[in-house]
Formats: sequence, C-alpha cells, structure tokens
Amino acid sequence: MRTKTFLCAAALSLLTASFSFGQSTYGSVVGEVKDSSDAVIGGASVTLTNLGTNERHVATSGRDGYFQFGNLAPAEYRLEAEMSGFRRYVREPVVVEVQRTVRIDLTLAVGQASEKIEVVGQTPLLEPESSSMGQVVERRKVEELPLNGRNPLALVALSPGVIPQGGSLANPALPNFYAWGNFQISGALGNQSEAMLDGGTVMGLLMNSVRLVPTEDTVQEFKVQTNSLAAEFGHTSGGIINLTSKSGTNQFHGAAFEFLRNSAFDASTFFNNAKGVKKPALTQNQYGFTLGGPVVKNKLFFFTSYEGYKQRKGQSVLFTVPTAEQRVGDFSRTLDAAGNLVPVFDATTTRLDAATGRNIRDQFPGNIIPRDRLDPAAAKLAPTLMGAPNIPGARFTNINNFAANASQAADSDQFNTRIDYALGSKHKIFGRYSWWDSGTPAVDPYRNGTIYLLYPDFRTTHQVLVEDVYTVSPSLVAVVRYSVMKFDYSRVPPTQGIDLTSLGFAANLQQQIPAGFRHLPNFTIQGMNPQPGGGPIQQSEQTHQISGSGTKITGRHTLKLGTDIRIYRQGYTQSNDPSGTYNFTAPFTARDPFAAGGYGFASFMVGTPASASLNTPAYLNIQRIYRALYVQDDYRVTSKLTLNLGMRWDQDGAISERDDKLSAFLTNAANPLAQQTGLPLQGKLALVNSPDRPTRGWSDSFGRQLAPRAGFAYSLMSKTVVRAGYGIFWLPLSIARRDNLVQATATGSSPFLGSLNGGLTPYRTLSNPFPDGITLPVGRDPNFQSFLAGQIFSTTVPTGEHAYSQQWNFNIQRDLPSNSLIEVAYVGLKGTKLPINSYPLNSLTAATLQQGAALVAQVPNPFFGLINRGVLSTPTVSRGQLLRPFPQYDNVTIRGYFIGNTIYHSMQLKFQKRFRMGAGILVGYTNSKLITDTETQTSWLDATSTAQDPHNLRLERSLSNTDVPQRLVISGNLDLPFGRGKHFLGGASGFSG
Repeated sequence: MRTKTFLCAAALSLLTASFSFGQSTYGSVVGEVKDSSDAVIGGASVTLTNLGTNERHVATSGRDGYFQFGNLAPAEYRLEAEMSGFRRYVREPVVVEVQRTVRIDLTLAVGQASEKIEVVGQTPLLEPESSSMGQVVERRKVEELPLNGRNPLALVALSPGVIPQGGSLANPALPNFYAWGNFQISGALGNQSEAMLDGGTVMGLLMNSVRLVPTEDTVQEFKVQTNSLAAEFGHTSGGIINLTSKSGTNQFHGAAFEFLRNSAFDASTFFNNAKGVKKPALTQNQYGFTLGGPVVKNKLFFFTSYEGYKQRKGQSVLFTVPTAEQRVGDFSRTLDAAGNLVPVFDATTTRLDAATGRNIRDQFPGNIIPRDRLDPAAAKLAPTLMGAPNIPGARFTNINNFAANASQAADSDQFNTRIDYALGSKHKIFGRYSWWDSGTPAVDPYRNGTIYLLYPDFRTTHQVLVEDVYTVSPSLVAVVRYSVMKFDYSRVPPTQGIDLTSLGFAANLQQQIPAGFRHLPNFTIQGMNPQPGGGPIQQSEQTHQISGSGTKITGRHTLKLGTDIRIYRQGYTQSNDPSGTYNFTAPFTARDPFAAGGYGFASFMVGTPASASLNTPAYLNIQRIYRALYVQDDYRVTSKLTLNLGMRWDQDGAISERDDKLSAFLTNAANPLAQQTGLPLQGKLALVNSPDRPTRGWSDSFGRQLAPRAGFAYSLMSKTVVRAGYGIFWLPLSIARRDNLVQATATGSSPFLGSLNGGLTPYRTLSNPFPDGITLPVGRDPNFQSFLAGQIFSTTVPTGEHAYSQQWNFNIQRDLPSNSLIEVAYVGLKGTKLPINSYPLNSLTAATLQQGAALVAQVPNPFFGLINRGVLSTPTVSRGQLLRPFPQYDNVTIRGYFIGNTIYHSMQLKFQKRFRMGAGILVGYTNSKLITDTETQTSWLDATSTAQDPHNLRLERSLSNTDVPQRLVISGNLDLPFGRGKHFLGGASGFSG
C-alpha cells in the first residue's frame, strides 16, 4: 500500500511538473525594473538571449517590478528590457552559472523606444536570493588551471570547507575507484556527499562512491554546494558536486591536444643512486580532441569529446628477501644488527622451566631446521616466492637486499557526446552518452609470476541521460529526466586456477576452494616483503534514476514540487583471501613464546602461521530502491528579504537479494543450541523471507525520514547580504562499506586454529591449514544454524533507524569595489547514528579482560560433539571463549552498525574577484574542528589517536581534521592581451595543517 501511494504521488508530480528555477544543473536570473526615481515599473517586457545558441526567454515584470528567468543553461546571455515611454535597456554579457541565482536590477531612462542604453558590467557576485552555501568553479578554471591527470574533481578543493582525502586529487585512472569522490565537505565524512553530471547521479551503490569522473574538456562548469541545501537535494550528508557538460553552439569549436611526460627529463632519486639502481622509466601520454557546433542553426547542436591516457612507469622498490641459505632452512648465518646469531627454536619442544617458571624451547641443532621438519608447502614456495637478493643488504642483517623497478601501467579512454535539440520556442530536449574504460595491469616486483604488488584492475562505465523540458508559460515549465549508468569492475589474480597441491598444500584444500577463487595464497612474513596482492573481485552494477520537478510562480512565492526515484542493482563477489592469507611472526621460533626472539621466516619454513584467514563468498545479486518527494517555497517577503522553506521525504529502501541469500543477526533471540547445552545462549541468525524474518530486506523499513529545510537571505544594505540556513539530511544506507555484501549465509569464513594454548605450541600447519575442511557459503540450507556454530562471520543487525545529519550556517556577504566579494561564514554540522563500518559484537568486556592469563586456560567444552569445526570442535576450550556474549560463535562482526556521532564547527572565509574577459581570483580559508567516533572506509585515520573504550567502541580522529585544522586555497587566472594574441597565466596552490 505504501509503495502504491508513493508511486501515485510520484506520477502526479511528474505529470504536473514544472522545472524548478535554479534546480539541478541550471541557473536563474531575477531582478526588479525601476525608473530613475527608483519607482517600480510593472508590465515591462524583459528578454534574455543565450549568446551561443540564440535561445530566447521572455518575461514581463509584475506589479512590483519583479521578473525572473529559470531553467537557464550555464552560459553568457544578453538581457534586454522595453517599456513604452522609456529607452530600451541592453546589458551583456550576463554570466549564468550552475545552481546560482543572479540578481540584476534594471533602471530604465525616459525616452523613445528606438533609443538604446547599453550597459557593460560584470555579473554581480552577491547571492541575495538563497541561503545555501557553495562555490561555482567556472569553465575558465576547469580548462586552464593546472590539474594532476586533468581530473576536474580536484578543483572541488577550491571551495571553502572541502577537504580532499586519499587519492581523490590524483589521476582517476590510477587509484582505487572508492577514492574518486573521497571528500569531506563541511564536516561530513568521506564518501557522504553526492556528485551529479547534468542532473543525473554518478554515484554507485557500493560505498556511495563515484563511478564516472568526466574529462576536463567535457565539463562546462560545476558548483560545490557545501551547506543548507534546498529541499530538492537529498541522499547526502554533506554537499553536492553539481557538474554540467558542454553543449554545442551556433559556431563550430574544436581542439586537439597531447600532454607528454618522459623520464628522460627527470632526475633519479637519492636512494636509487645510492643503491646503483637505474632511474625508473616513465612514459605518460594524455591526448584527445573536442568538437562541437550546430547541425541546424538555432535548433540542433552537438558536442563530442575523447580523451586517452597511457602511462608506463617504473616503481622503485626496496625489499628484504631471504638468503639462499634461509630458503632451505639454514639460519646458521642469520645475524642481528650487532652481529650476533639469531637463534631459532623448535616450538614442539615447549616445556615449563622449573627454575624460572617460564616456558622454554630447544634450539634447532646448528641453528638449521632439519629437512624432515620443513613444511612441505614452505619448502616448495621458498625458492621462488620472493626474488633472490640482488644488492648487498645492511651489514649483518641483510635488510633491504633487493632493489628493482617494478613495471606499473595505467590506461584510460573516455568518450562523451551530447545532443541538444530545440523542438520549438517552448520545448527542448537533450541527451548525453558517456563511456569510460580504465584499468591498471598487474605489478610484479620480483618478475617471477608469483607475488604481485597489485592485481590487474579494470573498470568500465556507461551512462545515458535524457532530459525533456517543456515551457507551458513563463511561470510554468515541465521537465522529466532519466539516466541509467552501468559500471563493471574486475580484479583477477594472475595465478587464478593454480593447482595448490603442486605447491605442497593438502588435497582437501585444492578440492574445496572453488576454481574461480583458487590462486596463490597471500603471505605476510615478519621482516620480509612478499607483498600480498589481495584476491578476486567481480562487480556489475546498474543505477536507474528518474526525476521530475515542478514550479508554480504565484505572486511572491516560487513553489517547487519534485520527486527522485532510483533503482540500484548490483552483482558482486569479493574475497581478499579465498585461498588463504597466512601470517608468520617470530614467536613460534623464539626460545620463550612470550618474550623477544625468533625469526619470522624461520616460522614460515616450519609452517607455523600465527594466524590465518580464508573466506569464500557467494555471488550476490542485490537491489535497493530509493524514493524521495520534496516541496520548496522561495518566498520573497520584500525586495530585501527572501525565505527559503522546504520539506523533503526520503525512503531509503533496504537491500534485498534475488535469491534471498541475506540474513540478519537477532541479538536477543534464543539460540538453537541453548536447549541442547542447557546454557542461556542468545544470538540467532535469521534468514530473510523466513518465519524468523518475514521481510526480504536486512533492515526494517523506516518511513519517518522527514528532512525540513529553512533559511533566509536579507539585503542589509545594497552591497551587504546576511544569510542563514538549517536542514536535516538522511545518509544513504550504502555509505557503510559492503554493509550487506558480507553476509553470514553468503560468505564462508573458515576459522584457523594456529594454537589451542595461546601460542605455546602450534596446532595447524601451512601445508594442511584446514584439515577439518573449509566453510563454504551455506545459503538457505535448512541446517545453516548448525553450520555456522563456532564460526567467524560478519553480519548485520536489523534496525529501523537511519543515519542523519543536521547542517546550519550563518554568513555575511559584502560586495567590494572592482567586482569583488568577501564572505565570512560560521558553518556547523552534527551527525547522528552514523555507521561504524566494522563493530566487534562478540568481544570480552573490560571487566572480563581483567582476568588476564586465566582467560587462556583450557576448560571442558560444553559444545564438544555439537560443533565439529573451528575453535569449539575440540574437547577443551579457553575459558575466555565461554565468557563471550555469544560463546557459541567465534568472532561476530557487525557491518554498518549505526551508533556513531560527529560534531563539526568552522569559520569559512572566501574572497572572490572577477576581471574582464573571464579572469579571476579566488581565495578560500577554513578554520575548523571535527570530533567523531567513526569514519567511513576511505577516510585517513591518525593511528596515534586510536583508542579503545570499555565497550570496544573504536575512537578515532581524522588526520585531515585535527583539533584546529586550517586550510588556505588560492586560485587565480589572468588573461593578458599582448600583441595579436592572448597570454594566459594561471595557477592554484594551497596548504593544510
């Protein structure tokens, strides 16, 4: 019933829609018509003409002299006004920018209509009609400021309050795609904002991250809205990055370019010179073209762009690898920094020393591991797992004895084309198609086909967007927009399909790991650099969006009504360790297992991992539907005061799966093992679409996502505007990384028993790490409860609560001489019920941890015989296991646990000046304080500030937002006419601390 009601309301809004003035990718022009005595003139004819396409908009000033034009594509316009008894008024150019309202008041002089007054002036920078904060990055900056990799999103940092993180400023062909939109905007955490291109979202379902970064030559301009957005914007906690693509005009324009970098022009590094390593090779080509113009003048236009990127570079590596003797178990010449022998001991000889009361072990004879004690897998892997030493390492220790230049490549191709068609003076449509293919091949530092720094990583994006706009009257315009975006991503280990038995692993491991996930395992060895490369990922994603909006201008009110419906679909599977990740440390070859000593590679050679993990995922086909309705009233109370009032209703639907492979963890439900053991066990997994959980979604529906918005703009004086705003914003559920893609019933996490007595003696070995078998996804098997008992799994807790933020600002804008503006603002944000990405639900309490060593003591296992795999499959179990909140399970991790909070306060200062011919200066400064107990996945953390509270809640402080972060960003460009040409000087710089 709720769905039908919503669809009816959405359909009604689409049928009766008129386009919101200033909505999405458009701008608007407003003003008053007066005579020389400052009296208003009603009934004046006002015309606005696009200088590029000759598109004309006509309006009539009202009784109060007020006129307005909406739905204006960013461009330069000519503004004309006519009235009987007055001279004709002409002003150009009037620069209209994305998502910005320009106010220009006209003064008509008495005279004949055949006479003309031409006004040449800069477009005002004041914003007396809106309380929303933000910054427009116009075409000139996008095209001419220097950009690393020509990534236009790097210019988002020009706006006060924006802090880029991770690889968000780098060439988008290179980093993990989660980094493409990793910005903190006015206190919102990373990946909590929204990016749109031509009004269509370019955000994907997984982690709410960007899927399409348009090329620099495709972008006309964009606006970063940072606080107190209008009700038409949602699905974000922070800001909106609103990009518009270029369109054709009545004149043909084209360009071709190539940028070249080559190591022949570079110097080598100090460390390469010191080690005698050649300078890393680098060849980088970035090339492309643009072409746009008319197909039919004043009616049909096109614009096309292509950009290619090819990079081949050497990545210098300095590693520590085992010597030839160590690879066969001979540690007789393994020395410490003082030149003393590093003794290695046999963990199977662990015993209690009566004299000292400590556990001790016997040293291997001659410090050489006997051949029959070498682990079969380690013996076969050791010769080729890492490269052989090729330079002298440090004296005695041989640290840093391998240096090389690993070959790293990156490729990217992007094609965009846009068609604009004016069917008549009242009806126009446009469509855009974008294709982007990028990727990085494998990086093999040892050049032996085994260990890789990076696995092959390839991404492809397609987006189609169509928009239809119909002008019913000067005050009523209808629009419908539809976009579909398809994103495919794959990461395939080069060793996929390998025969693990040929490497010395047990046959049961080879037989149970699915072929698509079978590859060389990952290894971490203390003191060495095998450098694991991860595991396979397959992702196929579609995002459908349909939106419509409506405006009715009545008197002093501009009423806006709109809807936004999105369908996210995704097929996904990932495991970083489907063949296992095995971690080797020194204690298993130390004399005392709880004291310093031992050698990590010696622990590898005897095959005693300190820990290991192996996860086998299923392929999930998930879907989430997002719905929103909003109404906005921009009420011009007087010529000086405008109120911006709005209400938005969001419904972020729960994730569902095509075959109902999802589950949720019911913390207060009785566990099935309670009756068999007689213990008061709680915590039960529930399959969706089952009697335990009738709904198909992992979370409960929440229909109270109301988001009020309120603000005002008051012209205190002709050159001073005071503005303020407040709003509530609901976060997308997909912000929590893989919040429901890691599922207990759709992922098999195999527990590894490295030791049963806290590290005194090893229990499992590398060659046969899971003799009891690995845990495969149980799906909807009726016995899934017993299969998962004693296991490690990640899950979700069903909740009807959702994360939200509150934004507010108070700012003053002052118009300065020479078309300059200064703005000072206080900006705040409070986040509530934010997602904790990974929360340990089955941890011991602080009071229990005070028992210390008694927690590892072995006691009778009440689950013995009921659980046949994992830590609870043996006759005895550690006392600490039975004291956990859910002792029938090993580790239970909650994904997307909505308990986090954040608070942000800032002072933001902006100075902007425009010169003639498009040049300008922009200076932004931010002084802010952010306090948070959570972070989104791609935010960078200050490791020194990480702490643990008594409830095991991770406390973190963002590195980029220390107690008083300060940012200064300066950008500028200057157009100087010399002789017959134009010479451009431009730059951008900044610091943060």
